[in-house]
Amino acid sequence: MLENEYTIPENIEEILKDLSINYPQMYLDYPLLCDDFDLGYFDGMNSYEFKFASYLVNNKNLLVFREPKIKGCSHVPDFYIFNSSAYAGKIVELTLYDSSYSVYKSGNKSQQEVEKSIKRKHEQINDIKGCGIPYVILYREQLENVRRDYILNLF
Repeated sequence: MLENEYTIPENIEEILKDLSINYPQMYLDYPLLCDDFDLGYFDGMNSYEFKFASYLVNNKNLLVFREPKIKGCSHVPDFYIFNSSAYAGKIVELTLYDSSYSVYKSGNKSQQEVEKSIKRKHEQINDIKGCGIPYVILYREQLENVRRDYILNLF
């Protein structure tokens, strides 16, 4: 095994049990592994989410859980990131909208489609804020910083 190769920690069952006690409204699958990124994509995950998760999964202290299911939330967040050294985690939602929702590379989307997408993103973020689990929303401004300092080809 390579020295920096990520494996699921031996105490994963204990971590999952503790998280289910602390956040009974949240259901997590097993965390992602480095090998999960070998194909270069995940169904249903866009390219910047894939690159972000693959970067984080290489940190042996972080457990990256994809699409946590949260009872009472009609929208699914991108990730739950658990820091095993701090024994704490947060829901992480990534969006290419800026925090004012004024800048977004909409490609070929019509104005109506963009407005519908903004409404859906607002609803999703409100769901996340109301779920009772610590969270962070990474807007375009923060993702630009991540791209500049850590993941050069993030988007």
